[in-house]
Amino acid sequence: MSYSKKSRKEFAERKSKRYSALGYQMEDEVERVIRRAVEEGTFASMVHHSPQTPSMDFTVMKMMNGVEESRSFGMTISLKVWAERRNRGGAPQFCFPIGTKPETIIRRVLELFKAV
Repeated sequence: MSYSKKSRKEFAERKSKRYSALGYQMEDEVERVIRRAVEEGTFASMVHHSPQTPSMDFTVMKMMNGVEESRSFGMTISLKVWAERRNRGGAPQFCFPIGTKPETIIRRVLELFKAV
C-alpha cells in the first residue's frame, strides 16, 4: 500500500500536534513535581518560563551555603529532540518521557546544583 505525499504530510502534522500537546502536559507535571519540592523545602523557589523562552523551560532556586543559587533547564519528551538540543549550549536539556517518576525529575534537577 502506497501513501501519497499529502497523506504522509497530514499524518506528520497530526503526530506533531499530538506530541506537542503531550509535551505541554508533561511540562505541567514537571512544574507540579518541582512546586511540591519547593513546598517540602528541597528548593527555595521556581519559575516556569513561557514557551517563547529559547531552551529554558524552568529556573529553580536553592539555598546553598546561605546563598540562593539558581539553575535553568529545558525539557522535552522526545529522545530525538533531546539528542539534537543537548549539545547546543545554553541551558541544560533533560528528556522526561511521559511517565517519568517524580523522584527522577527531582534527582536530575538536584544534579544541576552539584555540577558546579
